[in-house]
Order: sequence, then structure tokens, then C-alpha cells
Amino acid sequence: MKVLLQKPVVYCKLGYRSVRNKESESSIEDIYDGEIHKELRQEGKPLSNDDNLSYTFNSDGVPVFTSSKYSLWPIFLMIYEPAPKMRRYNLILAGVWCGKTKPNMVFLQKFVEAQVLATDVVRWKRNGDEVVSRCFAVVSMHQQGLRCRIQCNTVQFNGYYGCGLRYHPDKLCGGVVKYPIDVVEYNDREEHEMLTDMQTALEENRSVRGIKGPTPLIAMSNFPVVWGFPPDFMHCCLLGVTRQLAELWFSTPGEDFHRKSKVYGIDRQATMHN
Repeated sequence: MKVLLQKPVVYCKLGYRSVRNKESESSIEDIYDGEIHKELRQEGKPLSNDDNLSYTFNSDGVPVFTSSKYSLWPIFLMIYEPAPKMRRYNLILAGVWCGKTKPNMVFLQKFVEAQVLATDVVRWKRNGDEVVSRCFAVVSMHQQGLRCRIQCNTVQFNGYYGCGLRYHPDKLCGGVVKYPIDVVEYNDREEHEMLTDMQTALEENRSVRGIKGPTPLIAMSNFPVVWGFPPDFMHCCLLGVTRQLAELWFSTPGEDFHRKSKVYGIDRQATMHN
């Protein structure tokens, strides 16, 4: 972290959030427009100090060899204060898991301990002057299979109470646990309630509303263990709903979803708009 911040090309761009120009005041154009980041920038909050920084951490697996079950799971940190184009080119490798399974809670515990020690206070040089910064994680992005282990030691998305954002109990449909449309309005998960469920799950050794036990993330200052985990856009949307609709439009035989008629309709709409 210190080495990255002391790069002139980086620290010269750390003030982006205060000089950026929004195209529309009502739109969400960057992480700064989110409720969590706005709350942390309020007077007296951690990010009201311009020297303090916010970051996200994420991980995903990649196979090491085609003939082996071993895979690598790196954890990357991305600081949000530089301009968007600079962020992805200045990632910090915070840890790597290598094994036949997904990262376990021991690895997560070591990662959290390292972050608490390394990002609580970072002392670095800017034009020869010492700067003291504190760093705060605001978002964590992971594919669904790993998210349940990292977020709150919860059951998977296909288990009962598998949603990390709402208290939807799920239902067994055709031998598969699903989230059917319901007339009941289920409440959002609240952080204090999840902490209580973690404690109960630990004491009684059972799952409580999808929570199987505590997570090391509660040691990270100001990190939101509920809304700090937004839905996985790639798997939930692009490879989920979008893929399902595309298959219905272009791959399903029958009168209702005739391939040629649908392609013709899309081409016609595109021509009309152009």
C-alpha cells in the first residue's frame, strides 16, 4: 500500500473524488454516489478526511493446470480515490490461496488480520512530506460460491435463507431450492441482526436464518457486512437472466419463441432506432 501511494502518478490523482464532474446529479456514476460511500464522507466520518482512502477487495479462482484440480485464488485490493482508468492498473495483491478447494475461513482470518494491521494507519511520503492515511473497505465483490464463505459464513445461494441481502426463506420447487415470486414483502437484512444471528449460531451450533457462524470481517472497521456485498453482475445478470432470455429467444423451438421471428424483430427494432 505504501509503495503504491508514493508513486507520483498515483498520489497526484488521489483527489479525483473532489474534482470530478458529474453528468447528472441524480445518476449513479461512480462508487462515490453510493449510499455507503456518502455516509462515510459525512462530517466526522472516516472519509471526511481527504487523506483517508477507500478500497474494495475481490477474489476469483483460476485453474493452475488443465489436468489438476488445484486452483489459485488471489485477493486484490483496488483503491477508489484515483480516477477510474487508473484503478485497475494499480491493484494490490493482498494474498493468494492455492488448493483443491475454495479458500477457507483460516485464510480469510489471515487476510483480515493483515488488513487491520497494514491499513489501519499507512504512513507515506508525498512530495517529501509525511502523510498519515487510514484505509477502509467499502465493497467486496466475489462470485456466489465464494461470497457465502466470506460475507457472513452463510449457506450458499441455493440453500434456505441463502440470500445475503434479504430474509427470503426460499422454497423447494422440483427438488431445487428457489426464490419464487411471493406476495409477502420480506425485510432487508440489518447488520446488527446479522451479528446477533452469528452469536446465536456459534453458541447453539446451528444455522440461524442462513448464518452458520461469525465471519472475520467484523474486525474490519466500518465495513458493512450486509450491503458491502452487491450482487455479482456477471453471474447474476450476464450469465443469469440475460443468458436465459437469449436462449429463449434464439434457441427454443416452438411458436411462442420462434427463432427467425425473434431475430427479425430485434433487427427491425435496431433499424428503427438507428
